[in-house]
Amino acid sequence: MNFVGVDPGASGGLAFMNDKDIVLLKMPDTEWDIYQAINLNVGKNAFAIVEHVQGYVGSPTTGSQMFNFGWNYGSLRMALFSNHVPFEKVSPGKWQQSFGIAKRGPNETRSKFKNRLKAKAQELFPSVKGITLKTCDALLLVEYARRMKKT
Repeated sequence: MNFVGVDPGASGGLAFMNDKDIVLLKMPDTEWDIYQAINLNVGKNAFAIVEHVQGYVGSPTTGSQMFNFGWNYGSLRMALFSNHVPFEKVSPGKWQQSFGIAKRGPNETRSKFKNRLKAKAQELFPSVKGITLKTCDALLLVEYARRMKKT
């Protein structure tokens, strides 16, 4: 089976896993690039986990930024649909808890929290090169998908 992990958003990424390889990509910039990334990296019998996200309008995020985020999220879903990849959405809390990652503390910066996620991905995949803050969530999501389908 082939697995896909999707961390939507401009600072997110995509991860692809099969029996032999793991491919990590920062989130592509255009709809066509999103489609191509999924089309070129999934094989037959694929399954994806997409991080369930919700919109938020207010400081520091503007309405136009959320509109663009929603457009990108829809493009990701359509790329999965058009490549015949079934998927499920999972909340950040659920997949993070499955790896024993504690919630972001009230005094913890976003950067510090993201570095904890990156450290967990590096711990689980020490031989994978190129794990970044943009791809670490996607890598953990693809592993979550693999574990979910394994049981």
